[in-house]
Order: sequence, then structure tokens, then C-alpha cells
Amino acid sequence: MTTGAGALLTVVGLAALLLPLRQAFDLGRLFQFPGTRYGGYLLFDGSFLLFGIPLLLVGIRRWAVDAKLAKLPQGPGYLQQPQQPYYPGQQPRQ
Repeated sequence: MTTGAGALLTVVGLAALLLPLRQAFDLGRLFQFPGTRYGGYLLFDGSFLLFGIPLLLVGIRRWAVDAKLAKLPQGPGYLQQPQQPYYPGQQPRQ
């Protein structure tokens, strides 16, 4: 989720800064609240890039950590804690 939000903010912010002026204003209208005159100021001052790039980097880092944790060995040589036949605090049956 973080990666998607970061990518969206980064792409929209970069597009607003690189597109021709007419198309950039049309892009800004997508982020306008109904009934307001114009609400896309954050597109043109670089705020979308300022917030989007760190979110994107945090999301990518999280994906990498999750992928590394998914690759941990689970085979027969894997050190596991001994399984208890009962829940902690519960007395064993006799």
C-alpha cells in the first residue's frame, strides 16, 4: 500500500512538473474538490514529489524485507522451538 501511494504521488508530481502548462492544469483538476475554484496547488510546488519519493522508497524497502523473510529456511535442519503438548499456563493431562 505504501509503495502504491508513493508511486502515485511521485508519478503525478513529476508529470505536473514536466507536462506542458495546459495539460498540467488539466491534471490538477483531477485533484480538485467539487465546489472549489482550484485545489491543485500541491501539484505545482513539488509537494507530491516531496511526499511521494520517501513513501515509494519505504514501500520498496518493506517489500525487500518481506521477500527476505519469506526465503528463510524451513527445512529439516531449521532450528525450531520444541512444541509443547499444551498451552502455556495450562496443566498437562495425566
